[in-house]
Amino acid sequence: MYDCIIVGGGPAGMTAAIYAARAGMKTGIIEKLNTLGGAMYKTSRIDNYPGFETGSTGPEITSAMEKQVKEFDIDIINDRVIGLNLNDKVKKVFCIDKEIETKSLILAMGVSQSVEESVLKVPGEKEFAGRGISYCGTCDAPFFRNMHIYVIGNKDEAAEEAIYLSDFGKKVTIITNKEKMNISDYFEKAIKEIDNIEIWNNKKVLEFKGNGILEEFVIEDRNTKEQINIKPDEGDFAMGVFIFAGKPNSTNFIDNIVDLENGSIITDEFMQTNIDGVFAAGDVRKKNLRQIVTATSDGAIAAMNARKYIKNNF
Repeated sequence: MYDCIIVGGGPAGMTAAIYAARAGMKTGIIEKLNTLGGAMYKTSRIDNYPGFETGSTGPEITSAMEKQVKEFDIDIINDRVIGLNLNDKVKKVFCIDKEIETKSLILAMGVSQSVEESVLKVPGEKEFAGRGISYCGTCDAPFFRNMHIYVIGNKDEAAEEAIYLSDFGKKVTIITNKEKMNISDYFEKAIKEIDNIEIWNNKKVLEFKGNGILEEFVIEDRNTKEQINIKPDEGDFAMGVFIFAGKPNSTNFIDNIVDLENGSIITDEFMQTNIDGVFAAGDVRKKNLRQIVTATSDGAIAAMNARKYIKNNF
């Protein structure tokens, strides 16, 4: 029996665990991966997290947070959550290998970068995930060294990955479905200073094709409706497509249990969901700004309100 179980070991989950453990709660983190950190761990460069130098890496910040987690009596459970029973005061969390009981639950799964998820929801995306399509530049960029790389996305995360990928690809083309990228001045200036990045605005991806590996994909001009088939450049045997058009949330196991909006968990300012004793923190929440600093803030708020819930109900 735990006082607080946290699903997800990213910055929100680790912060929640630290605050819960310091408050004297028996605490556990359930993390499906072999490392903590979530999407932060896969980020190549982080310039805006207070207390760390400009140019710090995701693994560096993860290591610092993980070290602090391990200073407390926090159980780290490497397993995947497949279901929940939240009908009673004591919550049950069903994992592949075990069943866990807890007085309070904090959902901090972040957003999924799994190839099992379809982001664009177009034909061929799932089939060629890992076979020419990637969702993680730091993971797969070396496979496309000196090739033409395409980045699909419209916001800062797409711009950031395009900048990173420009060190590997001979050319990086950003494809957006808007008239103009919705990115910060910082990234707009950075892209303009890199010779091998170009932007194609107002294009919609229709389909991915190939035989075993991605061999071409089809885009449509949203104004003219002209369709364009994109294939590897002459002399290249392949091309890379990196999708950063919004990552789906990891909420499959809470569908029809916790209130969601477009895959994000709805909470109040106390991180409370529609179910008493169940909280959410970090990128999995419905929120305007998804950053490491907002995730850690959510985690602290969720843990403190979980403690209040337990004191009032147990």
